[in-house]
Amino acid sequence: MKIEDYANLIVRGGWPGLIGNSEDVYRRQIPGYCNAVVKSDITTVDGVLRAIVLRDERKVTSILRSYARLTGSQASSHDLLFDPITFGLLFKSLVIRDLKIYSQTLRGHGSHDRDKSGLEADAIIHLSDGRWAAIDVKLGTRQVDEAAKNLLALKERIDINQVNPPSFLMIVTGTEFVYQRKDVFMVVPLGYLRP
Repeated sequence: MKIEDYANLIVRGGWPGLIGNSEDVYRRQIPGYCNAVVKSDITTVDGVLRAIVLRDERKVTSILRSYARLTGSQASSHDLLFDPITFGLLFKSLVIRDLKIYSQTLRGHGSHDRDKSGLEADAIIHLSDGRWAAIDVKLGTRQVDEAAKNLLALKERIDINQVNPPSFLMIVTGTEFVYQRKDVFMVVPLGYLRP
């Protein structure tokens, strides 16, 4: 996938009915989806789909209409390409969502980690057998060295008498190429991840 493809995915969102449509189509349809959610919210409780009544429909309507305006009529994938800060934040959110889903298929879960000194990993994937991995997310290649340095410092602070060392360290990017660095990091574009 190319950087433009990620921008397109972010603007489209996770709306299943919009997969395979053009940006013009889903920019028109997202407001309708939001209005439908306001009228009838569906949630899953104990594995059963249940309709719930919204307590304050005006607030929810306002929030969803704002979202629809931002995603459905103002922002475009082209806009994101020229706003790297917003694009980077939204890309990180996309990656974290995918990592959580993938870890659940492996009977694991995802979390975020920040220590007292401010070192952090954007995602920690925990598997039920005790294995885990630390992952940082960077949209482009310029930040990969910084991410590697941060994750290595975080790894050095781990007390391996209390916790297993990470199975791997990875940097997920919006680039097109997979490679392994000399410092043992895997650099993997989001489009290559699979459960």
